[in-house]
Amino acid sequence: MKEKILSIGSIITSFLASICCVGIPLLSILGLGGLGFAFVPVISPYKNVLIVLTALMLGAAHFFIGKNVSKGTKIILWISTIISVGFITYSYFLER
Repeated sequence: MKEKILSIGSIITSFLASICCVGIPLLSILGLGGLGFAFVPVISPYKNVLIVLTALMLGAAHFFIGKNVSKGTKIILWISTIISVGFITYSYFLER
């Protein structure tokens, strides 16, 4: 159960870390583009902190995963790892 919570938390923190580049288009699709523009100045200074928090959560989730954990939990963890890495690398490529 800890692994699922940490993997979902890592997706949320990686989304917040990359909200300047990824969040606005995603929120615009949902009709909440103004909300994304409001969060950018608030969250941008904490981008590196959120990236470190994402890495710590993913590391803890991978550490806590055991041999007797279901296959579904492992799949969720790896999918959240791929999503988190994708969010973070996408935001760095757009900054450059």
